Amino acid sequence: MIESADIAPCLLGLVIIVAMTALRWRASARFYNRMRQIRTVADLVRQHADYMEQFLAHEDAPSDVKAMLIAFSDAMSDEMAATTLAHRVIDSFSRSPAMSPEAVALAEAIEKLRVKRPGLAETFHRAVGTGMAGGFLRWTGAAGALELMAPQLLANRNEEFAAVAEGARLRNGIGFGFADAVPAA
Repeated sequence: MIESADIAPCLLGLVIIVAMTALRWRASARFYNRMRQIRTVADLVRQHADYMEQFLAHEDAPSDVKAMLIAFSDAMSDEMAATTLAHRVIDSFSRSPAMSPEAVALAEAIEKLRVKRPGLAETFHRAVGTGMAGGFLRWTGAAGALELMAPQLLANRNEEFAAVAEGARLRNGIGFGFADAVPAA
């Protein structure tokens, strides 16, 4: 006859095996999810580089917008700057702050560009979108924030301008405002 004392160690072993298997499956799922994110980042970075090249090479792109876009792109490659920006953007949704003077100037410059060269304005937005998505997904501290902010960024272009202006300001070693970013040629 089997005693309950004889079964207890077997049951305990079975519970441990099931728990370890569940933990392994969970870790494996997180790993594969992160790998998928990294592949997406690689695609976004390639697209971002293409849009940046198109925008920066165009003679009708304003030099001050080019400078801000470069600083923003550079900030997205920095973990601390990208993570800080991600959390500031999320915080701004709940507070609905007024746009900074840099963001207002950027919005006005892009609106003027949209009238003159609509395709170039769209290239700017695609450069920002791919840069932001790639930058936030790249860094784990910002990746989770992306799903919270994506709907707001897609629904409101002013949030995009504010994020670009703030990202440009966050980049270490680049201390300029919108108006004095690049001297007029």
